[in-house]
Amino acid sequence: MLDTIFPQPLQSTQDGLTECIALLDPQEGGSTLALSSTRSETLKGFVVRMGERIVKGELLIKLSGLGSSKRGYPVSIANEGIVLEQVQLLL
Repeated sequence: MLDTIFPQPLQSTQDGLTECIALLDPQEGGSTLALSSTRSETLKGFVVRMGERIVKGELLIKLSGLGSSKRGYPVSIANEGIVLEQVQLLL
């Protein structure tokens, strides 16, 4: 019944969901995502995602409670990476 009343929005939604699932599939080399805080220098860096894992990342966090370094506190993601459980459930 929904496809009779709302054929265009229903197809558009289905196409969008299909595209999102395709973007979550592991790709050779991974997908690189730049990270930055809005209108401040609190967070800068990037992460590389392959499927349900963040396999690499370099972040620079500047918070007053993390120390007196003017440059910020560096965080690296490597080796085993981080599993994104929300994505893992979809794949």
